[in-house]
Amino acid sequence: MKAQWYVAHRLTHLHIAKEKGTFFYYFLRQSNEAGLKKVTNKSLKAYIDALNGKRASWIKSYKELRQVCQSYHIVMAASQRVAGSEFNSACLCCSCKGFHMYSICSHVVAVNDCLGKVDLDDSLKELSKPRKAGGFRQGVRPALIREKEAASDSSEDEPLTNRVKKQQKMAGLQLP
Repeated sequence: MKAQWYVAHRLTHLHIAKEKGTFFYYFLRQSNEAGLKKVTNKSLKAYIDALNGKRASWIKSYKELRQVCQSYHIVMAASQRVAGSEFNSACLCCSCKGFHMYSICSHVVAVNDCLGKVDLDDSLKELSKPRKAGGFRQGVRPALIREKEAASDSSEDEPLTNRVKKQQKMAGLQLP
């Protein structure tokens, strides 16, 4: 799960800042266009400046600005009520698209795990239990299988086609 990846790489992909008593958690995206491998002061300052409507002096093109803006997500305490989830017991919100669509995302889950509000490893053990293999494993099962002709003396055990043929022969032999 992606949240586990963020927890494992929190030293390189997570920056925690406190401003006026509020904590902000800046996540460097796992796959970012800028190619950043860890949070740097330069890229984080450029992201914060872009959030505040300013452009960092080293950004010369729209492509560079877009790369900086799309490289980070910010997680903070929710100012409004957030849909309840067992993985968001700290009532956080995130700037990513996933949070806006589902009210939960890997960034929020990772912060809740780092804060000790959620035990992510224990929760995921249930999902990763080995399951019993099922289904037809010898390829595709044929839709129609011919009925095997059985040689038996009981008419009930014979296939219907043979019984019909015998009845027709017997009807032709009967005298009026």
